[in-house]
Formats: sequence, C-alpha cells, structure tokens
Amino acid sequence: MSNFPELPSILPNIDYRYEEVDFSTFKTMVYDGAKTNLSHINDTVLDRISEEMNHIEKSGLKNYFLLWKSIIDFCAQNQICVGPGRGVIN
Repeated sequence: MSNFPELPSILPNIDYRYEEVDFSTFKTMVYDGAKTNLSHINDTVLDRISEEMNHIEKSGLKNYFLLWKSIIDFCAQNQICVGPGRGVIN
C-alpha cells in the first residue's frame, strides 16, 4: 500500500490499436505512407526504406514506431500541433 494519495491521471487516453500488427503489415504501412507523403519515389528512396526496415526488424523496434504513430494520430484527431520531429542524419 502506498502512502501517496491517488491522483487523477493528466495523460490522455491514447488508443494504441496496433498491438497485433505483424511486420509485413508494418512494412506495407510504411510503403503506403511513402507513396502518400513523397512527391516521387525512386530506387534510392526504396533502397533507403528497405535498409531502415531491416534495421527496425533486427532491433525489434516495430512497436516503438507504431506507438508513436498512435500518438501522432491522437494529436491529429484532437487538433494538437506536432512538429517535424527529429531525424537522424548519417
């Protein structure tokens, strides 16, 4: 038993609905997103996506990216501004 009083949660209820997504579905989501958001897709872009997918699969980080997708979706649905994020440049 805790000595601290129960406090109401200030965190939003974010529906994480990607729990059962397998890796092939995740890859499809990524490629579909690229088609939607990029003005053109060439072999260089496809190679980079493939390389990133290999890293994500090897490191087991699929659910990390899907969690962030849930957070971004929540923000979009609730008119919460999100920035461009912070990418990694090699």
